[in-house]
Amino acid sequence: EALKKGITLKRHQEEGIAWLQYCLENAQGVLLGDDMGLGKTLQVLYLIDWHYRNLNKDNKPYLIIAPVTLLENWKNEYQKFFENGMTFDIIRQVPAPNDEEFISKHSFKHIMLMSYECLRRGQLAFGKLDFAIIAIDEAQKIKEPGTMVTNAVKALKGDFKIAMTGTPVENTFMNLWGIMDFWCH
Repeated sequence: EALKKGITLKRHQEEGIAWLQYCLENAQGVLLGDDMGLGKTLQVLYLIDWHYRNLNKDNKPYLIIAPVTLLENWKNEYQKFFENGMTFDIIRQVPAPNDEEFISKHSFKHIMLMSYECLRRGQLAFGKLDFAIIAIDEAQKIKEPGTMVTNAVKALKGDFKIAMTGTPVENTFMNLWGIMDFWCH
């Protein structure tokens, strides 16, 4: 186990991680819709770290998309809870669509963090990467079908996709469909 000494998971987090592991082996994706403060970030980081250490024989990278204000939080949470883990790269500059150096550098096993806006602007370059796991935080950002951000997220290639939000339905059930459609592409 990669958790730092003295760190223990709560029962609901253990159950959530077991469910994520089951879904990873049996589904294309999931919606993690726990309320705020219950540890969605920790559960997803645990799943990624577990996959990294045990299953990623193809050495594929991982991608976490979040609002720009949460990017550092993801990195800090990983460093707070895990021992000797993965490297992180927060992507702030949008690569050119044919930037082979960027694509080559980011095709290996590490965690990429980026904002929705960065993904939208660099969609063509990021679309050339094949991810082991893609997690989108504050997934309500893709609730509206046909927007540029929604289309960019849905165009990504990943073996397993996780949509995370504490508010999966804000206005109508179409919002929920928009989020769940993420892993059907």
